[in-house]
Amino acid sequence: MSYMPNLLLQLCFCMTFSTAFSQTSLQKVSYKSEEIKYKQKAKPGTYQFLVFNRKLQYYFTEETFLFIEEQRQQKNDVTLHLNPMTDVYIPSKEKINSKEFILLTEYHYK
Repeated sequence: MSYMPNLLLQLCFCMTFSTAFSQTSLQKVSYKSEEIKYKQKAKPGTYQFLVFNRKLQYYFTEETFLFIEEQRQQKNDVTLHLNPMTDVYIPSKEKINSKEFILLTEYHYK
């Protein structure tokens, strides 16, 4: 019976995302696709998802990685709340460009 709350939570996430995507016009999607081509996405190892429930799986879109890179600051590390079960840690540009920087694992479970 313990899988029911997780199933319900996953169903709610799916319904929320499908509703949001279905309300987007084709013209807006085409425009965003062109815009995305010229933006830089966060590279693996330069961010870390802090996950608070090991049982749930998350699938992040290309826009998530664009957002992460847009939020990266020059000198300060940033931690952002993405959803009720996930935060993302974004090291500063100075930190990831230093010789001492060690690539991060993509997920850290709390």
